[in-house]
Amino acid sequence: MYVVDVIPIARSARKDSLTYLSKNRINPGSVVEVPLRKQIVPALVLHCNTAQDVKSTIKSSSFQLKKVRTVYTDTLLTRACISAITQTAEHFASNVGQMFFALTPSQLLLRERSTKKQQQDKAPDRKKMSAWFVLQEDQNERCSQYRRLVRESFSKKQSVYICVPSMQDGEFIYEHISKGIQEYAFLFHSGISKKKLEQTWDKALSSEHPVVIIGTAMFLSLPRSDIRRIIIEKESSEGYRTVSNPRIDMRIYIEYFSKEQKAELIFADSLLRLQTLHRLQTDNIKTITPLSFRALTSAHAMLFDMTEENAPIIFHEHPDTLIRSTKEKNEHTFVFAARKGLAPLTVCQDCGHIVTTSDGSAPMVLYEHPEGNYFYSPHTKENNSTVLLLLHAYLVHR
Repeated sequence: MYVVDVIPIARSARKDSLTYLSKNRINPGSVVEVPLRKQIVPALVLHCNTAQDVKSTIKSSSFQLKKVRTVYTDTLLTRACISAITQTAEHFASNVGQMFFALTPSQLLLRERSTKKQQQDKAPDRKKMSAWFVLQEDQNERCSQYRRLVRESFSKKQSVYICVPSMQDGEFIYEHISKGIQEYAFLFHSGISKKKLEQTWDKALSSEHPVVIIGTAMFLSLPRSDIRRIIIEKESSEGYRTVSNPRIDMRIYIEYFSKEQKAELIFADSLLRLQTLHRLQTDNIKTITPLSFRALTSAHAMLFDMTEENAPIIFHEHPDTLIRSTKEKNEHTFVFAARKGLAPLTVCQDCGHIVTTSDGSAPMVLYEHPEGNYFYSPHTKENNSTVLLLLHAYLVHR
């Protein structure tokens, strides 16, 4: 009998590690299924000792140890991935198990592995340093640079991972990058069906030729040891931040992963974040091409100073006249606003529950009113008091 220390990979995990019993020895790094409260969840094995070594600890324990259910020896978690996730959890002071849950694809964590030849988890060369670069160009020019970088990596027998903030961005990049190399280009995001995801995953792993992978941050755990170039596409996008627990910035995880993988990291966008531009001056970060700050558009832009107006109006006089004129001509006007109301999304800090309509079809928007703030849904036209909804949430999650 063996005693196994594991990290439970679940959103409901509250402790970094738990202890279970196993009939057989389990290698550290393997993924197993363990009972957690009333659920069966995946877990990452940290240590495995004989029961004889910890006999006194087991006897003095005030509870009975549960047994490991299923063992998956062929795990998708590499040493670089495990180390990067652990460092990310420490960076954000979050639970390690919750961090593994957020940064690994749950659809692929527990499944029968393909018998095809797969990449071995080789330790990266510790003498090699992770070089960082920035690329600030418009989207079409970035895609041209990506194709050049992919060809360059293929010539060195190295794979490329292009990380995107959303599935729409991934599909756009895949369409422009995969031309001529469809056999070696793979797209991963949560919108793909589980069956197709498994097939694509096995193809990407079994390919002896270097590949280019376009996907969201959680699929960076793909165990290919030849990934030596990582690109953060649209690095200024807020899509890299999570809205529920654990609240993290995926870009921090990607940075830790590139360091552990000893891979080249490229920050790319039409306009990089201010902190990235600042790091260009202070850190050892280089540019691929001279930074471009030109907005290549034929649109005529006008800027109005709303502080000149004494009355608290919504629109300046000029756009207000323009909207009224458009309406009289039965034409259409598109108004882009930074947000709806005070907050377009309200999330519970304790359980991560999002305030939605009564049927759960859409989130409620928080609006301000002199008589008291209220929740309103533009989709269902439902209107509720903030007090009633928050009281309901308290009773449900108490």
